[in-house]
Amino acid sequence: MAAPVAASAKAVSSLLCGYSTINLSRHIATSPSSFALRKLFDFSKVDSKKEQASAVLADKEHVFELQYHLTRPERIEEYMGFHQKFVETVKERNDLNCELLGSWSTMVGDEDEFVHLWVHNHGFEGVSQAQAIIRSDAVYVEQTKTLRKLLRSRSNQLLLEFTFWPKPEPRPPKHIYELRSYMLKAGTMIEWAHSWSRGLESRQANNEPVAGFFTNIGVIHNVHHLWAYDDLQSRKETREAAWQKPGWDKCVQYTVPLMKQVQSRILLPTPYSPLQ
Repeated sequence: MAAPVAASAKAVSSLLCGYSTINLSRHIATSPSSFALRKLFDFSKVDSKKEQASAVLADKEHVFELQYHLTRPERIEEYMGFHQKFVETVKERNDLNCELLGSWSTMVGDEDEFVHLWVHNHGFEGVSQAQAIIRSDAVYVEQTKTLRKLLRSRSNQLLLEFTFWPKPEPRPPKHIYELRSYMLKAGTMIEWAHSWSRGLESRQANNEPVAGFFTNIGVIHNVHHLWAYDDLQSRKETREAAWQKPGWDKCVQYTVPLMKQVQSRILLPTPYSPLQ
């Protein structure tokens, strides 16, 4: 646990100066946990100062939506029943071209909060079409009215997935999830991805990586990493064990100076969440 987690500004600048260009090359690697790193980065071709991060780090075929619902405490059970029916309606009608990937209540973080992760299967065009239907279809309009009565506030973000993280696939019971949200300094997204595309190899032992995203619309320069653990003790042991893996200390050392703020939530799956 005594590994370095930060370097001086001069040292970090020296370490990162070689990361000013990037070339994405596809690479598939299988670990003992059957985890695949779908892309690794070679920073030698594309100028990160000229290329938009989303153009080189993500596949825009799928757009992900992260929703935060802060419920009225006295109506939590009513909300859970309502939201499950809403998810069933979306699945049965199949007219929004989106699907729920995960649904959680917050165990540690903002209490009375629910977090939902959706995927829109036809990119931003699909998002626009889904929003048009929700605002005009009588069934969805009534459901939205009901939802507003159950909440104190709600917000969302549209995300793109890092291609070197695994795709979020359904998991059997029973896990807790950690959503770690990072606010990065402007212009550091590619350096972040470069370090994490290698550092993630040190975090595969217990199949804990679920998905990694960055915000395209919403709070910009925001990165979300989603992890799965058996319980809080497993989380502690898994994170400590990472320091014994080659490369993890470098990932932390390089990325800590890129952060402005970090938030961690511990999440519990709802009964109808595909990620259990």
